[in-house]
Amino acid sequence: MLQEIPLDEALGTAMNMVSSARASIRMTMRATEETENPIPDAYFELLRQRIEEGVHVTRIGFGSQKEFLLLEHRVKSDAPNYAFYRTDESDYRRMLLVDGARLLFAKDTDIGRQVFYTEDSEIIRAYEQYFTARRGAIDGKES
Repeated sequence: MLQEIPLDEALGTAMNMVSSARASIRMTMRATEETENPIPDAYFELLRQRIEEGVHVTRIGFGSQKEFLLLEHRVKSDAPNYAFYRTDESDYRRMLLVDGARLLFAKDTDIGRQVFYTEDSEIIRAYEQYFTARRGAIDGKES
């Protein structure tokens, strides 16, 4: 089942998903989106808390090294269960995957951005493959 999430509920849905993560969180972010329309600090504080509690977090950032220098306070962690990878690739898909079973993702369409939630294993598998391919294409780990 695919459920559309109203844009004004997307952050709350993401925070609920992060709060309920038991083992892993995989996510993407675009530097320009984060600098132009920053996600509230509470979201990043929640991520830090989950990392401290042992949840494995892997994030892929899309943008230049220079852009991410401005965001370092939001993407840096020395925790062994946290990994940040940066890429200049343009094949960006906004996604949040929790415990390999719950996916929140955005699509930009002719009518604007739409956000969806699903637990459908086929859709999740496609996003896992996308995430793994992007991570595998990155030469070095950024911290």
